[in-house]
Amino acid sequence: MADIGYIALILGFLVSIYTATASFVSQRKHYQKLAASARNGIYVTFGLVSLAVAALLYALVTHDFRVEYVASYTSRDMSLPYLFSALWAGNSGSLLLWGWLISLFSVAVVLWKRASTKELIPYVSSVVMVATAFFLLLLIFVVNPFTKLSSIPLDGTGLNPLLQNPGMIIHPPTLLAGFAGLTIPFAFAIAALVTNRTDRDWLADLRRWVLISWIFLSIGNVLGAWWAYVELGWGGYWAWDPVENSSLIPWLVATALLHSIIMQRTRGRQKLWTIVLIIAAFNLPILATFLTRTGVLSSVHAFPDTGMGPLFLGFMGLNVIGSSILVYNRRHLLQSDQASDSLLSKEGSLQVSNIIFIIATAIVLVGTLFPLLIEVFGGDKANLQPHFFNITVGPVFLVTILLMGICTLIGWKRTNLLTSLRGFALPLVVASILGLTLAFATSTAVWAVFSFSLCAFLVCAVLVEVYRGIMTRSKVRGENPLKAFGGSLWSNKPRYGAMIVHLGIAVIAIGVIGSSALQVEKEVSLTPGQSATINQYTITYTGIQTRSTSSMDIVAATMSVKNGGALIGEMVPEKLFHHNFEQPVTEVAIRSTLREDLYIALAGWDADGTAAFQIMVKPAVKWIWIGGGFLMCGGLIALWTQKKLALRTSVR
Repeated sequence: MADIGYIALILGFLVSIYTATASFVSQRKHYQKLAASARNGIYVTFGLVSLAVAALLYALVTHDFRVEYVASYTSRDMSLPYLFSALWAGNSGSLLLWGWLISLFSVAVVLWKRASTKELIPYVSSVVMVATAFFLLLLIFVVNPFTKLSSIPLDGTGLNPLLQNPGMIIHPPTLLAGFAGLTIPFAFAIAALVTNRTDRDWLADLRRWVLISWIFLSIGNVLGAWWAYVELGWGGYWAWDPVENSSLIPWLVATALLHSIIMQRTRGRQKLWTIVLIIAAFNLPILATFLTRTGVLSSVHAFPDTGMGPLFLGFMGLNVIGSSILVYNRRHLLQSDQASDSLLSKEGSLQVSNIIFIIATAIVLVGTLFPLLIEVFGGDKANLQPHFFNITVGPVFLVTILLMGICTLIGWKRTNLLTSLRGFALPLVVASILGLTLAFATSTAVWAVFSFSLCAFLVCAVLVEVYRGIMTRSKVRGENPLKAFGGSLWSNKPRYGAMIVHLGIAVIAIGVIGSSALQVEKEVSLTPGQSATINQYTITYTGIQTRSTSSMDIVAATMSVKNGGALIGEMVPEKLFHHNFEQPVTEVAIRSTLREDLYIALAGWDADGTAAFQIMVKPAVKWIWIGGGFLMCGGLIALWTQKKLALRTSVR
C-alpha cells in the first residue's frame, strides 16, 4: 500500500499541474473540450490524493511498521481513534491532509454551480490546483509519508502521550480545514481580478467560503484551548505559543475579511481592503507553517526541521508578488462606489473594527516573530513572555468588544450623536450598574470591573436588538413573540447569526476575564489524612496508589473534596509514565461547574506518601467553551442562507 500511495501522489501532482494549465487556457481560448477535461482533472486529482490518504490510513491501522511514519507515530496498543488521528500527528501526514482538504474543496467549488460565478470557476480551479500541486510536491520530494525503513521494528514508538486526548481527533483537522478553506477565497479573488469583475454577485460565494474557513478556525482554536487546559497540567488554556498564535492570526484576518465583505456587498466600499485581506488570509497560514515546521521558532508544538523552509518561502513569495502585481494593474477597478459615511454609522464602526482587528493581528505577528527579528539584527534569540501579549492584545480586544456593541445598535444611515446615545441608553445603564456594583461591593481589580462592564454592554446590546426585531415583527404581523423570533431569525440568518457570534465573543471574554482576574491558586504538600482549604473547598489527601499497564506506570492520588462542609466527591489527579517516552504526563483532576472549576494537579511525592499538589479555583472557565459553542452555532446560522440571498441592510 505504501508504494500505491506514493505513486498516487506522483500521479496526483502531474494531473493537478495539467488541470491548472488546462483550466486557465480553456477559459482564455474558449476551448470547451479542454474545459471539460480540466473539470475531470479536478475529480481525478481528488481521487488520487484520496487514494494516498487511504493508503497511509491503511498502513496506520494495520501496523505496517515498514513505513517510517507508521513506526514513528503508532504502536500496537493504540486504540483505533488514535490510529486514525496519527494521520495528522506528524509533519508529512498533516501536510497530506492539508493537500487532500484543498482538493476536496476544489471538487465542492466545481459542483456548486452558480450562473453568477460561472466565468470565474476555471480560474478558481486553476489557482486551487496550483496550491494542491505545491503540497503534493512537498510530499513527493521533501516529506514523503511513505518512506520505508531498512529494518522493520516489532512495534512502533507510538503517539506522544500529550496527543492521546480527544482533542487530537478534532482540533488539528479543523484547523487544517480552516487553512485549506482559505485557498478558495484567494482563488476567487484572483479570478475576479483576472476577469475584471467589479460587481457584487461573486461576493456571495466569497463570503460563503470565508465563513466556512472561519467556522473551522473558530472550532480549532477553542478546542485547542480546551485541550491545553485539560491535558498539560498548568491550569491555563492559552500561552501565546508560536503555534497557538499561528492559528489565531488567520482567524483574526478572516474575521476582518467577513466585515469587509459585508461593507462591499451592502455599500460598494472596501474593495481594495477586501482583496488585500484575502491575500493575507491565504498567505499567513503558509508563513505560520514556515515558522513552526522549519525550526525557525522554538515551540512545544513545533515540528522538526525537514528542509521545507525555502519551498514555503518561495511559494509564499510568488503568491504575494504575483497577486500584488495583479492588484496594482487592476487598482482602477478597486475604487469604492460610494463616499464614506460618518463614523456614527454601522459602516463607520465596521471600518474601525477592521482597523482594530488588523492592529491585533500585527501585534501578535510581530510578537511571534520577535525572536527571529532580534536574531537577524544580531541579538540573542529570546521569546516574548505571555505577559507582553496580555497587556498589548488584551486592551485591543476590549475595544473590539465595545465596537461590537456599538455596531449592533447603530444603523447604516448617518446618525447624530444624540440619537445614538438614546439607542445605547439601556446597555449603557446595565453596564454602569454592573461596574459600580463590582467596584463597590467586591474586591475585583479595576481592569476586570471595566472589562466585565464592556461584556455586559455587548450582551445587552445584542439582546436589545433581538428584542426590537421581535417586537417590530410581532406588531406588523400580529405574531406571538416566540413565533416572531423564529421568523426574524429565519428571514435574516446572516444578521442574527452575526449577533449570536458577537454574543459568543462576549461569553468567551467573560470566561477569560473571570478565570484570569478571580483565580485563586495554592501549592501544598500533604501527608495522608491532611487537608488544605482554598476558598470554600476543603480538600483532604487520603493516599497515593500505583498501578501498571502494558504501556505505562500510573501514580494516582485520591482527594476527598468538601464544599462548605458538604462532601461533593473524590478527585484523582495522576502522573502517567509511558514506557516509550521520557517525560511523564500530568492528568489533572477537574471538577467543573458553571460558576468555577476546581483544578488539582499532582506535582510530586515521596516514599513516605507525602505528596505535593497545585490547587486552583478558576471562576467562569466553562463559559469559554460555552462561548465557543455560540461561535459555531452563529457561524452555521449565518452560513445557512437562502439560494437567492437579498442584499439587506438594517436601515433605521
